[in-house]
Amino acid sequence: MTENLKPQLVIDDPWLDPYVDDIQNRIDRYQETVAALEKDNGSLLTFASAYTYLGLNYDKQQLGWWYREWAPGAQGLFLMGDFNGWD
Repeated sequence: MTENLKPQLVIDDPWLDPYVDDIQNRIDRYQETVAALEKDNGSLLTFASAYTYLGLNYDKQQLGWWYREWAPGAQGLFLMGDFNGWD
């Protein structure tokens, strides 16, 4: 790999030169993943904010707890626990 095509990390630390292909593969995979997340969600921030809607959240306006899960292709979901005090 020519010097100007090497990742800056490898240029800055020549001891990493034997691993330049592995490092470049990780960089490429990272960039592909970010591009896919941005394509599907609009931005990385929107993707990272999904926890505010998904999961277990309390709604102050409706005074209740809501559980939402993202599970494409799921045929069933089960939430188990001691929720109703029927003991």
